[in-house]
Amino acid sequence: MSKTAENRLSAFAGSGFWVGRFGAGSLIAVLLLLVVEAWLHSDSFLYQYRSVFAAGRAMDKVIYVEKERPDLLIAGNSRIDNGIDPKILMENSSVFAAPFNLGVPGINMRALYGIFKRFADKDIFSSGGVNAVLIGLDETMFQSVDMLGYSVVFGNREKLLVYGEWKELLASWIRLWGYSDSLKGLREPAKLERFIKATCSVVEPVGGAASEYHGYRANYGSKFQNAEQVRMQMAGTKEPPDPTEVAYLWNLLDLLEDQNISVAIVFPPLLNRNVLFLSPEEPEAGPYIKIMDQLRDRGLPIIALGLEDKKYPYEFSNPGHLNDIGAKKYTKVLSAMLRQVWVTHSGM
Repeated sequence: MSKTAENRLSAFAGSGFWVGRFGAGSLIAVLLLLVVEAWLHSDSFLYQYRSVFAAGRAMDKVIYVEKERPDLLIAGNSRIDNGIDPKILMENSSVFAAPFNLGVPGINMRALYGIFKRFADKDIFSSGGVNAVLIGLDETMFQSVDMLGYSVVFGNREKLLVYGEWKELLASWIRLWGYSDSLKGLREPAKLERFIKATCSVVEPVGGAASEYHGYRANYGSKFQNAEQVRMQMAGTKEPPDPTEVAYLWNLLDLLEDQNISVAIVFPPLLNRNVLFLSPEEPEAGPYIKIMDQLRDRGLPIIALGLEDKKYPYEFSNPGHLNDIGAKKYTKVLSAMLRQVWVTHSGM
């Protein structure tokens, strides 16, 4: 064999060696990614990191409901999370023995429907389980934007397909991509520190575990602004509702009706205004008034907290959210209203 042929053979063998090594490394990398992807598809990932990710705290509440099956679920976004104390309900009403606050900050109707569809699939509405749901609504729940990744985890794939929400559907299957914005938050030192602590030990979310206060999270440690600063701020949004988010509301109500669940609607109070559902004089209110009319057509009880009351800044942590003082006040009001709405609850 000539020297040139030997050199070519050596070069070929060398390149094959490195190609082989590169291929093995790639295979290991792909396997590791698949392991992480599978972990992200498990409830255990979000539950373990419930102190780190918003969807993790939501999972904490969801798992609690599936295990304990409270008789009343109070569902909604952060206005419910911070604004209704189940302990006050139990102390002031004989209607419900075990109410639970299922408020999830930043949630929209897409993800809320997905959570309840999961409950139905797990048969928690059967005898001895949940038999009443109070849904808190405001305008933000009808916006399609999902900044916290709830749709990745809780979005119902069947409905995502029906409504042509291809991005959300793909994100629900490829969670390393779909949940990437939340994972990028680990670049923040404080969040990374919580992640490391949650990896090594049990760390409950801010405000306590779902079981500690029946899902309620008061504004612990809030530094309240002075009354004028709070009064000057606006709360929520006046953007029109996304039609698909509205469709998810009707899907949710149909689901609960099919499960023989009693449903009522509650509108939490805002400091500077009323929600558009209750403000026909507002130019942006038209689509929300239409939703309100359809809710009434379904015969659903409507509870408007603080509609005619004078509202005080010291009861709010900001214009859109009650603090613990306000939550306890308005939960007592809600308790009295629920007695009127569901006086026959014990016979349901």
